[in-house]
Amino acid sequence: MKKKQTSSPVYFAVSAAAILLTIGVIAGSIYTIIKRNEAAKPHFIEVAKGMNLDIPFSDLTSEVNFIPVKYDGTDMGVIAVKDDIGNVSTAFDVCQGCHDKGDGYYKYEDDALVCQACGDIFEPADVGKNSSNECAPYPIHDIARFDNNGMVIISVDALEDGLWLFDNWNKYDD
Repeated sequence: MKKKQTSSPVYFAVSAAAILLTIGVIAGSIYTIIKRNEAAKPHFIEVAKGMNLDIPFSDLTSEVNFIPVKYDGTDMGVIAVKDDIGNVSTAFDVCQGCHDKGDGYYKYEDDALVCQACGDIFEPADVGKNSSNECAPYPIHDIARFDNNGMVIISVDALEDGLWLFDNWNKYDD
């Protein structure tokens, strides 16, 4: 019987290719995991104390827009909804009735906003409007407006007035 020869150039080339392919698959998997984790971390718009929140109108889609904000070191959230003709309505991403529970924020599920504390459902078209329902996003009464640079502006007064709503807010605490 002949002994199998393992030192041929073809054997080494195939082995090297298999090793490189394995390294590539592992590196690709690690890259995907890192990118997925980065995508899970929101990008906060940093707003210094005493400044307005400026949201580029061009960044808003016709869907519900969740905008993470860090105002003077406090994590906050704004919900912005742009209608078919371009009007923008805004509210804080807190439930009026559940905000003090920490998870009284909203997720967009099945074309509705769902409070994560109590499960109540809220229609996106009603964002920014006063509601008789206690479980509704907290409207920003200093209504968003546009400046000449295409920005939706939420005033410093509105941000200051809403700070207390986020004392226990934990939407992005993972």
